[in-house]
Amino acid sequence: MIAIINNLFKQSAIVKTWTVSLLLAGVSQTSGAGLHHLNEKSIVGPSDNNSLTLPPSSKKGVGAWQYNWSFGSYLDALDQVKVSWTYNWNAEDFIKIDQTKCKDVEFVPMIRTPVDLTPQNIQKIKSSNAKAILTFNEPDLASQDNSSPQALVSQWPALESLNVRIGSPAPAIGFQKGGWFDQFYNLAKSNGYRIDFISAHYYSPYYDDPKKATNELENFLVDIWNQYHLPIWLTEFALQNFGVSPSPIVTADQQNSFLQEAIPMLEKLPFLERYAFFALPPGDTENNKIMTMLSDFDGNLTPLGYQFSQLGIGNTTNESFYDIQFDNSSNQQSDFTNTTQRIQQWESSSGLLTIRISLLATVLSVMSWIYLCF
Repeated sequence: MIAIINNLFKQSAIVKTWTVSLLLAGVSQTSGAGLHHLNEKSIVGPSDNNSLTLPPSSKKGVGAWQYNWSFGSYLDALDQVKVSWTYNWNAEDFIKIDQTKCKDVEFVPMIRTPVDLTPQNIQKIKSSNAKAILTFNEPDLASQDNSSPQALVSQWPALESLNVRIGSPAPAIGFQKGGWFDQFYNLAKSNGYRIDFISAHYYSPYYDDPKKATNELENFLVDIWNQYHLPIWLTEFALQNFGVSPSPIVTADQQNSFLQEAIPMLEKLPFLERYAFFALPPGDTENNKIMTMLSDFDGNLTPLGYQFSQLGIGNTTNESFYDIQFDNSSNQQSDFTNTTQRIQQWESSSGLLTIRISLLATVLSVMSWIYLCF
């Protein structure tokens, strides 16, 4: 009898190992874990990689300002980095300056502050045939928009008149209950205003732990979804520690290791419609150059920029973002069937995973008890 139980227990150990491996494989698909890291020396330039022929994911984007380099360099870099969309913290579409480049890159305009909500910028957005707009950059910071929730809610009717998808303001501090964004959201909804997606920023201080940085980012996004149940655009993200001054310099290798982990995770989150790395251009300061070094001042991709160009390729799950009709007369909330279906599938699979883990734990507990008894 003991021999039989011992044999069963050994078999259960095999089953345990096999089942846990499968579960971990499922978890890794959600968290982006298990990818290799590239060290500084192995970050290489362009090659004959097959991914060069594939289109970028419809989620993948990059923030790109122009003021400190030429338009030609700006467009050259944007053309090479393989993104589906971009923005520049401005209502002006710089891509249209040269129609031969970036043909498949969608420009998304931004109204960065209430001061920018002018008739001229409204006309720029209308003439650009934009399908969505970003609004009010980090209004909870004195160094950025520096506006109260009440002030920005008062601007919302002008934004709704554009008849495009409207992103929420993107706070710098986060989405704490009762915080700046929570106040804004509750006030906007109480007035019946339409918010089509939530814009969020995330910067991680975990320079030497890309898995932890990725897990924290995933938890951050899941918490936003659980709180507001609206699609999310991650419009700024990178490794950077703003909690200390001066902020420690991020190496290209550290940034690359983070991107290798984070982007596969972002591609799989069904409620995350888009993400944009911060950022494409070379920066103004030595620290910023390291953090944002996807390109140089001549418009050439850096080794880090090349590695970024090879991530988020070929996945086009969000093609039907804009298959909607707006009814501003009734302020109806947009219905995003494709996004909703993918979220339901994700939530269902997450629930099944929790049930399987609970059942597995119960079975193993019982078998351990039997083993000890005999």
